Amino acid sequence: MTEDNSGEAQPPNDFESVEAQLPPGFEIPDDSEVTVQAVDPQGRSLWIPLPWIPVPTKPPAPPVTTTRPPVTTPPPVTTTRPPVTTTRPPVTTTPPPVTTTRPPVTTTRPPVTTTPPPVTTTRPPVTTTPPPVTTTPPPVTTTPPPLTATIAPRTPQPGGPGSQVIASVLVTNTGATTIGIQTVVLTAPAGTRLANGYLGTWRDGEGDLSHPGTLSPDGSTSTCSGVPVNLAPGQWIVFYTAVLIEAGAAPGPAPVTFALGSPAFATGTGSVTVI
Repeated sequence: MTEDNSGEAQPPNDFESVEAQLPPGFEIPDDSEVTVQAVDPQGRSLWIPLPWIPVPTKPPAPPVTTTRPPVTTPPPVTTTRPPVTTTRPPVTTTPPPVTTTRPPVTTTRPPVTTTPPPVTTTRPPVTTTPPPVTTTPPPVTTTPPPLTATIAPRTPQPGGPGSQVIASVLVTNTGATTIGIQTVVLTAPAGTRLANGYLGTWRDGEGDLSHPGTLSPDGSTSTCSGVPVNLAPGQWIVFYTAVLIEAGAAPGPAPVTFALGSPAFATGTGSVTVI
């Protein structure tokens, strides 16, 4: 490599000329530099700038004018087909009779053995408390039927002045209600007085019973309280008491009064005879 007076590298003298070939169709702009690589016989290479020589432009190809011949339309085809006169022979096929026999159906259903589950419904306890009843019944004002009885005299006993005799009566319940415990009042007639004021009773199965009384000072009356008469309807009992005949008593009957009840609902007399 040598340098000229301008200081630029020059190709060695071994390169007499350099020719660059470009591929077909390759174009380089006008203001471009072209550098080629040169290799000498000793195998040395050098890049050398070359001046650009423009490639002349090819003139455009003349236009191609193609003229096609006119298209001729072929005449229409008028083909006529002969009529088809095919006749099919009649079908005389008779199907054979169908004699299908079905086998009998012998389906047997198994027995149903379904058992329902037991019902165990439990009802809740009822805790309803009824309200207290505060109804006050009206007072009972039933009036029992009245007590009725008969007091009849028995056979009188005779006695003279200074003697003691017994006066008695028969008491019968003639009502519809039992006669229970009652008060009996004894009254002696004039010329006589009650001996001790006691009331005696007698009935079958019971015998004689004595019931004390409250005797008046003169002995004319006696009140016997709490006497258990106890007579059912239709039953009877005997009342009796002792009487003293005083001196000066008039001869004849002297009735002693028996009053049953307080107030009395039955009254009768049992006489003694003064002789």
